[in-house]
Amino acid sequence: WTNPKACMGWSWYLGLDMMFAILGLALLNIWKRSPASAWVLVLLMTAASLAVTMQQVLHYKLQYSIFGPHEGDYQFHLYAKFYSRLPVFFVGLCAPRALRSVER
Repeated sequence: WTNPKACMGWSWYLGLDMMFAILGLALLNIWKRSPASAWVLVLLMTAASLAVTMQQVLHYKLQYSIFGPHEGDYQFHLYAKFYSRLPVFFVGLCAPRALRSVER
C-alpha cells in the first residue's frame, strides 16, 4: 500500500485532519444555536457514513488482512477515506456534550 517513491507518504492524514477541523467548527457553531439540530446532523452523517462504508466493503469485497494478495485494497478503498473515519471523529466531538447533558 505504501509507495516508496512518495514524499511524506503519511501526509494523507493531514488532509483528513483539516476536513475534520472544518466540520467540527461548523458543528460547534450549530450546537451553540440549536443543540437538537446538531445532534440530528451528527446522527444523519454517522448513518450516511456507515451506509457508504458498508457499500464500499460489499462492492470491493474488502477484508481486513495484512497478508495475502488483497492487503492493499482495504487501505486504498476504505482506510484513508474521510467517510470511513467520520463516526470515530464524532465520538470524540460528541462525548463531552453527551457527558455534560447526562450530568445535568
